[in-house]
Amino acid sequence: MEKIAPTLKNLGFEEREINIYLFLIQHPESTALQISKATHIDRTTTYDLLQKLIQKRIILSLLKNNTKHFSSLTP
Repeated sequence: MEKIAPTLKNLGFEEREINIYLFLIQHPESTALQISKATHIDRTTTYDLLQKLIQKRIILSLLKNNTKHFSSLTP
């Protein structure tokens, strides 16, 4: 996993996006609130960053028990 962060940084990902992605690798199917608390990024910003990561096609969202969860795609 130590090689993932520098690679993403070289590809133009910002630090907070990298932190969220690395968290999701270890904690699949997390909610935005769980991600926000674990990464210390406010919830509104977390949602914005999650949308960016979905657009970049490195994470996905899924509905589970009427709650949106997020998971990383295979690194």
